[in-house]
Amino acid sequence: MNNEQKKGKEPGILKENSAEKQFRLKVAQVLVMISFYLELIIACFVIVLIMYGFVSLLVNFSHDAHRITNLTLFSSYLEKALTIVVGIEFLKMLCRHSLASVVEVIMFYLSRSLIVESTSMTEGLLCVVAVAGLFAIRKYLFIPKVDDPTIDVRNAPLIYIRKHAKGKHGNPDPAEDPRGSRNS
Repeated sequence: MNNEQKKGKEPGILKENSAEKQFRLKVAQVLVMISFYLELIIACFVIVLIMYGFVSLLVNFSHDAHRITNLTLFSSYLEKALTIVVGIEFLKMLCRHSLASVVEVIMFYLSRSLIVESTSMTEGLLCVVAVAGLFAIRKYLFIPKVDDPTIDVRNAPLIYIRKHAKGKHGNPDPAEDPRGSRNS
């Protein structure tokens, strides 16, 4: 018996695993690129919605400017404006791919719901606690190395896949490293 049969492996399995590994790497790369382009399409759609909401807000405000002293009308405009702000922050989150932008979107959304919506005291208190918790997360649990702004957003997932396809201790090429050569 040779060494492969002693270990319970059939001859030729190693070549198939290598081919299978390459196939999985290619499929993962295609899926990452598809998800990247789908995010771009959604970001373009969000831009159109934000522009439509902004123009609509300006047009409606120009018609109702003389009645802005009405509290319900003011509240309505404030709700629309803050919704547009949340949409802008969501767009930033889609473009940046950072943990900080996710926390900002959640903070803006919670702040909007706290300011605009009429909530009970318990809901308001929970919203304030949630915002305080987000500030604490941002201050004490935020890891800046995770949000490295020098990483090319489009290639970062592919580099991650390539690195892990080579094994945990693989040495990626400097051309694949999003931050460039480590020696520079």
